[in-house]
Amino acid sequence: MRYQSLDGLRGLFLILMMEAHVNAVLRSGLGRLDHHDVSWADAAHGFVLLSGLVAGLVYTRILARDGASRMTRSMLDRVRTVYAYHAATVLALLALALAALALGRSVPLLAPVMEHPAMMTALALGLVADLDFLDILPMYVVFMAVSPGLLRWMWRGRLFPILAASGALWLMAQGGLGGWFMSRIEAWLPRNLSDLPIGIFFDLMGWQLVFVVGMALGHLVATGRNPAPTLLRPDRQGPVWAALGVIVALAVLRLLVKPTSFGPLPPLLDDKARNSVIYLLSLVANGYVVAWLLVAAQAASTPWLRAAGRGLTGIATWRPLVFLGQHSLQAFAAHVVYVYALALAIGPTPLDQGPAAVLFLTSPAPLFLAAWLHSAARHRRLGAA
Repeated sequence: MRYQSLDGLRGLFLILMMEAHVNAVLRSGLGRLDHHDVSWADAAHGFVLLSGLVAGLVYTRILARDGASRMTRSMLDRVRTVYAYHAATVLALLALALAALALGRSVPLLAPVMEHPAMMTALALGLVADLDFLDILPMYVVFMAVSPGLLRWMWRGRLFPILAASGALWLMAQGGLGGWFMSRIEAWLPRNLSDLPIGIFFDLMGWQLVFVVGMALGHLVATGRNPAPTLLRPDRQGPVWAALGVIVALAVLRLLVKPTSFGPLPPLLDDKARNSVIYLLSLVANGYVVAWLLVAAQAASTPWLRAAGRGLTGIATWRPLVFLGQHSLQAFAAHVVYVYALALAIGPTPLDQGPAAVLFLTSPAPLFLAAWLHSAARHRRLGAA
């Protein structure tokens, strides 16, 4: 059983990530305003939360139906699949870096790999290279690798101790423990390699909380303890209005926190790498509103909330987005390769705004191409069988 709206939201998050990353290369005026300007939580937060939610749903059902051993094998098979796509992406970036060297072209995005091809490739394959846009898959590999044990404990009734331990790890991340570990690794490197970007951008100790909470929610739904009927009721609009108030307040703060206004907030509040408290607050508020609109809004008494619910449901169940979300792994890997290939093709000189706008508007196309190619290959395999 698949939840269309979850696939559709993943497809939407993929497009938002693609447009943000592509515009980091293009600098198109069309892409200057995006969801990062008004929201602290972004597509990456939604993507990680949904990954945990889907993992909890799918693998709890396998655990209930086929036992713990089968569930563990299935999850580790998924880990191998995700790692294979990550490794293929890394090798594609190596090929692009070697092409840039052969062409004598300066490509800032590829600079770490161009300067240390073998070492950076080895670090990336080892899940510890801090390369732009190549961070979600390594994080997902680690989270999925430890998930069989987490699901077994949840199944035995230890859900709340797991959530408490996850929260404690998040608190340690806010204290800088993850960064301390990375600094120790960097200290062991030879001096001529000390400038290598070590460690993925996302602090695993800070971001695991999002994945674990998502997995816990999926586990509850799969075991018949769905919290939605209690938390997402059409006759209880107070929490929705409160969450909307938080979203608006955080959006105003986001707009004000600029060099020309308030200036940056202290890292304890505003550190995306550590997934600091303001990002969690934003994720909770946005996530609650989205979930309420999808589940409860169409039975609400307020007309515009009903309309908003119908609109969001239409977006989340739109077939192209659902299709894209069903092939999210392949689309995500393709998006990383496309952004780096685009950086190589453009080089250090910015494009004129006209061509940049065209490339920005058509940037979702490679995502759908990757999804279509994977779907076609899967149908061929099923047909051959």
